[in-house]
Amino acid sequence: MRPTILIVDDEQMLLELFREALSVHYEVLVAKTIGHAVDLLQTHVVDAVITDLNCGNDSGLDLLRWIKAHMPALLSSTFILSASSQPEPTYRGDPGRIAGHDVGAGVFLAGHPGSRSHAAGRGS
Repeated sequence: MRPTILIVDDEQMLLELFREALSVHYEVLVAKTIGHAVDLLQTHVVDAVITDLNCGNDSGLDLLRWIKAHMPALLSSTFILSASSQPEPTYRGDPGRIAGHDVGAGVFLAGHPGSRSHAAGRGS
């Protein structure tokens, strides 16, 4: 059985891009809203989560808080995407670190696949 990854993004094109790229090695679940993501987490065994920081009217931080409260072991396998390399809100005023770090997110990925810049940083 292959590991399962949940991708959360409000942009259908990016969900399809992730599904196509990752489905070679993983089972891929997709959600366009935080509510749908929570539903999938409650009904599937998920090994990792990749969530956009801004999902329309939802925040990826809300999903992280839900995971922390209900599935804390999954936090270290949770990744946050943002179109900005200096996302808001910041972590303790440090523009290089995202607020998701204090919730327990594993990694912050700056440079959303739909944006011009791509960089990765660990929220340590």
